[in-house]
Parts: sequence; structure tokens; C-alpha cells
Amino acid sequence: MRKLKLYKLLLSLSKIYFSRTYNKNIEYKKLLYKTFRDLGGVYVKFLQILSVSHSFMNGWATPREYEIFNKVDEEFIDLKRYLPQQEMYSSIKTKPFATGSFAQVYHAKLKSGQQVAIKILRPSVYNNLKKDLKVIKRIVNLSRHFIPNIFLDIKKTFEEFSKNCILETDYKNEIANAEYFYSYYQDNKNIVIPKTYKNLCTDYLIVQEYINGIPLANLISDVNNQKSISERVKESIGSDFWKQIIIVGGEALKTAMTAEFTYGDPHPGNIILLPNDQVALIDFGLVARKPVSQEAFYLWVQSYSEVLSGNTNYTSLLKTTCMCFCPDLINAFNKYFGTSNFINEISNVLNDEALSLIMVNDEANKTANDGHIMTLFWSTLESIKSLNIKIDMNNYQLLKAMQAFICTITTIDKNEEKSNYSYILQSSINYALDYCKQRGIKHDFIIHTKYNKEESYEILLDFITSIANYDEYLFERINERIFI
Repeated sequence: MRKLKLYKLLLSLSKIYFSRTYNKNIEYKKLLYKTFRDLGGVYVKFLQILSVSHSFMNGWATPREYEIFNKVDEEFIDLKRYLPQQEMYSSIKTKPFATGSFAQVYHAKLKSGQQVAIKILRPSVYNNLKKDLKVIKRIVNLSRHFIPNIFLDIKKTFEEFSKNCILETDYKNEIANAEYFYSYYQDNKNIVIPKTYKNLCTDYLIVQEYINGIPLANLISDVNNQKSISERVKESIGSDFWKQIIIVGGEALKTAMTAEFTYGDPHPGNIILLPNDQVALIDFGLVARKPVSQEAFYLWVQSYSEVLSGNTNYTSLLKTTCMCFCPDLINAFNKYFGTSNFINEISNVLNDEALSLIMVNDEANKTANDGHIMTLFWSTLESIKSLNIKIDMNNYQLLKAMQAFICTITTIDKNEEKSNYSYILQSSINYALDYCKQRGIKHDFIIHTKYNKEESYEILLDFITSIANYDEYLFERINERIFI
């Protein structure tokens, strides 16, 4: 069956390729979306990650397409076979109230009277995960022949997805993550984490306190409702919707600066809105470890805040980005030069490049004015491939969690047509920075490097040689600013 679908996909891609369609990229994206959606299960999970990880949905998707976050086809699961200790339950509903790509969730009641949610790993995922990943890889490789401009994005998403599949189907790991966040937020008035009943859990089943609220995904995908999301939330549960979204973003940034872990999967299906402006977070298969340096992350967020507030000089943001995400590179350069002048000058050069791009490129100018500074920043780095900057993997996972939240608020912003993106992001940052100013930040930026002076020189030489080979103009500017 899957081979037949792959054959049909190839024919459909070829048909678009030879057609006279004006915007073929959008047609390719629509076709890939439909293919993954129709295959269901793990394929929908990949589609969900693809949808929040970059601009795959931009330019064509409507709220209906975002139903993939809360509407997945149901799979029959024999609860008598998979549910142990059934004598502990007074009632169990055999129809799931939530169907995810990896799991289905059933409502039940313990004999103690506690309402619980039973999350069961889909048998099809458990039995076919390796085969399905191979099929997804074939689809990804097939796409490069038709849409090379977004192939690298899709390929990177698949590589990350393959690793995360192992984590998200490891329920022992998820239970440990859930217990960590339950303990961390136990006395928090804003965030609710469901209690996990570990004694009832197994390797393929998790039992948690039932959270009665409104999934954000339901609100986004309700295309027939003429009222705004904020109006619907106010009417149904009396909460301030924008305040709730700011809390989610603020807590993500706050925990990155002060805790051991950050919630790693803030997509609309995992955010539950509650009365009294509270927010519940569910699904703890993915978490991000704290950054290599929480101090450097704090300085990075602070610099980002300054840019959002109207500072048009990106030098500080560029420098703190290097400190936060590429600490080994900075320290190797500092080791050789004995000062931080090299990174300062590199940041100055990149700042000039970014400002020049904004001046001559209308799209870049609009991106900056709308507050999407990091979108502009990463696209600038992508365009200057000669820098060959590699991000530390610990910090990369954290960055992906932040990106998932940014994609969520971007989707909300487009649906609401409020242009609230900058306000939400700035308010989330202020939420986190205010907390850190009161509690303090660890001074944990490591100024030493594992490289000796000779090794640092080799890194510097490779860096400069790469720039000279790829971008002569950029090399001349760096040469002018530093070596002369």
C-alpha cells in the first residue's frame, strides 16, 4: 500500500513539474501535506513538526490545515489487552477523547474518584516505526528533485524527527520528564502540570490527572467561528487569552535561564487554556536541557529585547548569539588574540551586512519591522555560509523549543489579524527578565577553552580561509576591520 502511495506521489510531483502552474512550490507543499496527512500516524507527526519548524505552511495554509494538531484518525485499541490493574478503575470510556499521531488518550475514573487520562502508545507505531521512518526518508529524498530550495529544511527536520521519535516513544523517559515539571511547577499560580500516577503506568501507557480545559489547537482550527480566539476564551472560561500566551513564552524563557530543563514541545495541541488565566502543559516526550551557559542565554535574550524595543544596532545581539550558541568558537578566538576584539569586529561586520540587507530588501525590512528579528538573523547566517558556524547541540534543542513557540504565536497572530507578534514576544521576554532580575542569574559563562593556542590558530585559519574562498567581499571587510 505504501509503495503504491509513493508511486502516486512521484506521478503527482511530475505532473506539477511539467505543468504551467505559476507557483509550483506551493503546489508541491500542498501535495506533500496531503500525502503525509493521508498516511496517518507517524507521518502526521512528521507533518506537525514540519509545520512548526519553518515556513512550510506559509503562503497557502488556512486554519483548516492546522487541524492536524488535534484531529488524527482513530486506531482501534483493545483496552482489556493493554490496560493493567483494571480493578483500580470505576469506569473507562472505550472511545478516545484525543487522538495523536503517536498515542490515543482515553478518559477514565479511578475508584478514588479521581478523573484521569490514559495515554496509550498506538500499536501501529510500536510495531511499524522503523519501517515508517524509512518511507518518510524516501519521500524526503524524492522531494529534493522537485523543491531543492526547501529540501534542506525538510531533510534537517527529518533527521531531527528520527531522533525525537525514539524519545517520544520512550514512556519511561516521558514519565520522568512529567514528574520533573510537576514538581517544578507545584507552587506556581500560572502553570498547571497534570499529576502522573506512576504505579499505573507501563512502557506503553501513561496515566495522568485529567485536565479539563480548552486545547489551543481546537481554537485555531475552528474556522467557522466568526469571533476571535480571545473573545471565545473570555466568554467560555473568563481568561485573558493574550496573557496566557505570554505566560507560556515567558515560562519557556525563564526556565531556560534558571532551571535544568525547559518544556520542549509548545505546539497548539499541547497547550490547554484554563480559567483564572492559568495554562496547562501536556505531553512531556520532548524537553530541552538548560543552555551550556544560562548567563550567556540571559544576555542573548536581553539583547533581543533591546532590538525589539527599537535598537537598530544588532552588534550586541550578534555577539551574544555567538556567546550563547557557539561558546567554543568564541573562546578559541579569544585564546589566540588574548582579547574579545575578534568577535566584536565580526559582529560589527555582520551588523553592517544585516542593516544593508534591510535597506535594499523590502521583504527583509518588513520582517525586521514586524519583530521577526531571529528569522532575519538566521536567514542572514544561512546566506553567509562561509562563516561555517556550528551550533552546540544542547543549545540547538533549546532553540528548536523556542522556535516551536514562535511558530505557534505566528500562527495565532495571522489568524487573529492583530499584528500582536512583537507585543507577545516582548511581553514574554519581560516576564522572564523581570523574574531573573529578582532572583539572579548564575555567572556560568566559561571563559576557558579546551583548545591550546596552536589549535585556536588552526580554527581561526580555517574560519578566515573559508570566508576568503566563499565571499571575497566579506573577507576584505573583515581583513580591513581586524588585521589592518
